[in-house]
Amino acid sequence: MVTFRVAFFILVIFIVAGCSSSESNDPPLVVDELCSETSIMLIGDSITARMPKVAPQEGVSIDNQAVCSNFVFDEKDKFKGRLTYIPNVIIIMLGINDISQTCLGLWDYTFEDIQVFYDQMLDVMQGKCPHAKIYIQSILPIEKEIDGANPMINDLNNWLEAVCETRGLTFINHHDLFLDENGKMSLEYTEDGVHPNAAGYDVLMNSLSPYLTMP
Repeated sequence: MVTFRVAFFILVIFIVAGCSSSESNDPPLVVDELCSETSIMLIGDSITARMPKVAPQEGVSIDNQAVCSNFVFDEKDKFKGRLTYIPNVIIIMLGINDISQTCLGLWDYTFEDIQVFYDQMLDVMQGKCPHAKIYIQSILPIEKEIDGANPMINDLNNWLEAVCETRGLTFINHHDLFLDENGKMSLEYTEDGVHPNAAGYDVLMNSLSPYLTMP
């Protein structure tokens, strides 16, 4: 009989292994930092990488730089390589991969380490792009409650909201929109327990759309 722990490990594979070739991102968009358009850079993991393409808007260029197997702990180094231009807006959703690895005991990092990694990442972003508006999206709940993952997601979201207040950033709370009555991701919005399905992405994009415009 498959244990809950094994089932959750399978879900982690969905998150970390990466997207299929049909879900690959377009090449990075290179934008002159002096151009009149607003450039919005999306940073994230497979949840962001699989997002539906945003309808074109006059004066706005959206560059989805999400990587399916992305972690908070190494984004600070990856980010430096993304800067072929200086974005006006940076929108981040990261942390579920780090939390899953921590809850499964697959690495030695702790919840406090994830917080340190997030601070380091934001230090790099604000240092390299001091005039960019930065939005941090909440981490979404998961459908399986294994090894305290959803409580850790809640704790990290609460911490991220406080970090945004301290740093003068904007926190976008999608998390509560996906919850069922048991505090997990509603089956209405997911097929694998982690990634949004079509209905879930409708919810996510409706919540995010006000931030995908001219600041």
